[in-house]
Amino acid sequence: MSNSNKRKKNLTIQVRATTEEKAALKARAELFRISLGELVRQTIFKSTPKSKVDLEAIQQLANARGDLGWVGGLLKASLADVMPYSEKFDQHQAQDLLLQIEAAQIEVVRAVKKLTEKL
Repeated sequence: MSNSNKRKKNLTIQVRATTEEKAALKARAELFRISLGELVRQTIFKSTPKSKVDLEAIQQLANARGDLGWVGGLLKASLADVMPYSEKFDQHQAQDLLLQIEAAQIEVVRAVKKLTEKL
């Protein structure tokens, strides 16, 4: 027996659940012939929860990518003289800006992929 199993568990943690959830947990514990507490411990300590922070970061990166696309669209519209009151860019300057926007979008996609691999 490991040391953690020899130690007396004397603290209680309360968790809110619906009647159906409690019944499902009890049934699952009975199926495995372990206590409800042991089921909860095994489930919690042998799994990795999804981080809400990572999900929020992914959403923020997706928003940033969309914003970059929007800015690129505005720049292209300006170059096409669709926006008569916009500041005019020379061709080289505009091409450089579009390349920077595209590079930033690629970095955003890489960051999202890296974050989603952790989930």
